[in-house]
Amino acid sequence: SRLMPQSAPSIEFEILSNGLGNVAPSPAGTVAIFGTSSGGTAATIGTSPYRRTQNLVTDYGYGEGIELAANCIESSIPVIFVKVATNAAGVATGVTFAGTGTSVMTVTGAPFDSYDEVIVTVTRAGTAGSDPEPGFTISLDGGRTVSREIRMPANRVYTGLAATTGMTFNFTAATMVVADTYELSTTAPTWAAADVATAIAALKASPLNAGMLEVVGPCSKSQSDTIMSAVDDFLARKKFERMMLCVRDINVSGAETEAQWMTAISTNFSTASSDRMLVWADPARVQSTITGTKFRRVGHIGLVRAGRRSVSRDIGAAEDGALCPKYSGTNVSGPLGGTPIDTVYHDEGLNPGLNENRFATITTIEGLTGYYVTNPAIMTTPTSDFDLLQYGRVMDEACRIANTFFAPKLSTDVRLNPTTGFILEKDARSLESGCDSALVRGLVSTGQLSAVQTTISRVDNINTTKTLTVTIKLQALGYIKTVAITMTFFNPALGNAA
Repeated sequence: SRLMPQSAPSIEFEILSNGLGNVAPSPAGTVAIFGTSSGGTAATIGTSPYRRTQNLVTDYGYGEGIELAANCIESSIPVIFVKVATNAAGVATGVTFAGTGTSVMTVTGAPFDSYDEVIVTVTRAGTAGSDPEPGFTISLDGGRTVSREIRMPANRVYTGLAATTGMTFNFTAATMVVADTYELSTTAPTWAAADVATAIAALKASPLNAGMLEVVGPCSKSQSDTIMSAVDDFLARKKFERMMLCVRDINVSGAETEAQWMTAISTNFSTASSDRMLVWADPARVQSTITGTKFRRVGHIGLVRAGRRSVSRDIGAAEDGALCPKYSGTNVSGPLGGTPIDTVYHDEGLNPGLNENRFATITTIEGLTGYYVTNPAIMTTPTSDFDLLQYGRVMDEACRIANTFFAPKLSTDVRLNPTTGFILEKDARSLESGCDSALVRGLVSTGQLSAVQTTISRVDNINTTKTLTVTIKLQALGYIKTVAITMTFFNPALGNAA
């Protein structure tokens, strides 16, 4: 027979991947925000989460939803923004004038956001439309932040804020006197619950995923029912998440007291029940990372804190520092910088009642400065395991890990015991240890669970049912909500030494 020729000398490489055990990043730290905005297309999902505020503003413009998204982005939280169609445009109230000038100011355009204390103050006297023109400043937050001096345009129409606020300021040709003021407020655009559900459905169908969702804008119990029905559908897509909603603010213009507001929202949500719904009742001043304006907001503080924490961390953990609208701490070891929240309109520590009615609120803590989340309470039943946000977030992450482990096992084979017909013990143990290892790497070794245990059923008739039954038990962390301290004097001379 003829000999085969020898191969030429060579060196060959086969480079394997995943030897380090890397896994796809979890969506637990990504948030999805639903809200109205001045630009963009409703119920449209991008190709990736936003990580730069300017890109978000370019695509969607301005509005309350954009403000929350920007706050998250500036705190290094990836954001999926989903525009919700506007049901009713924002409206400016009538202008209240104080002073001795005769120029009348009106506001045209549909406001993009809720500016609760717009103040235009004359800083340079003159006649509007005549040279030398008068000057004025504009504050959108009751004087907390104020623009530079603006000289009156010759046509008496100031459009400098139209692109960012939707408002144009118009003046009549008459005198303006230093210290004259024009005051008004605006309402933000509102959405319909059905349109929120449509936006949520768009995210459900998208390949993108988030661990927490928040709808920006006041929500009632009946609206939450429509919204949560859409959220519950996520489970069918193996997307695991928690929803945050916001109650309406105190109706200060309607002379509603804080106590009346507490009673009204508690009554409205008294029959709410969902393991996946957190409802914020935390009106406070939050500074915009886009314009610097200090907005009065509900539900804009806790999401930033949650997005910066591990899934097992209670966002009310006092050692993480006081709440800030930006940079609400980077990990469990302590807070980052940032300006703490300085104006809160409901302090649960001073006026309790909402926490016991399952609202997420903020509070002061004796001995500490600043404000803290009272409890990340979930609108669930008394017997539920998911009364705090972190229990749900940990369960969601465990579900993602388990799904990632078992999904490749679909349509694969296992050996059966030749005597019983049930799964072979060796194969059952292999699956148990594999799932346990994945959960330990993802949650136990990182300190987010105390222990895990996967159990494969030994009595599944797999030949007939083609079904493998798996039970996964998680031992959660403990959370200190009360510290009981006993204090006493002691006197060694009396034999009662410490």
